[in-house]
Parts: sequence; structure tokens; C-alpha cells
Amino acid sequence: MNNNQKENNNEQLKKELEIKILLKRILTAEAFERLSNVKLANPELYSLAVQALVQLYSQTKEPITDSQLKEMLIRLRNNIKREVRIKRK
Repeated sequence: MNNNQKENNNEQLKKELEIKILLKRILTAEAFERLSNVKLANPELYSLAVQALVQLYSQTKEPITDSQLKEMLIRLRNNIKREVRIKRK
């Protein structure tokens, strides 16, 4: 790895850590755990959810519960269009 790649990697890790700290502050423990699972299963949905959560928290200033997160994830998932590809071998 060259120096530029290391810097980019460090910046990415720092950004992910900041997001994790923010999410722990604005989500209940159950909601944070659910969102962590979503991150592993569907990174695109996770990114959309993080953006929406930050906006919602900035408006309400109250912790977001697991049930609120579930509703948000369902709405966001319905808005994502997926392309289905069938590969034949």
C-alpha cells in the first residue's frame, strides 16, 4: 500500500467510527443492534437509513426506538429498486 491509500483507509475508518459513535447516541440499544445487522446484510439500505436517522434526530432530539427504526427500514426498503439478474450456467 502506498501512503495515499493508507491515508484514505485511515480517513474511512475514522469516518465509520464517528458514525458509529453518533448512532450509539441517537439509537436505543435494540435499534443500534438491528441497524448493525442491516449493515451486514444490506449496505445500501444501511447508508440510506443512517442519512434518514441523522435527519430525524436533528428534528426531534429524542432517541430513536427499535420500532421507529423498523418502520423507517420498511419504508426505505420499499423505495429501493433492485435489479434481478438470473445467471444460467
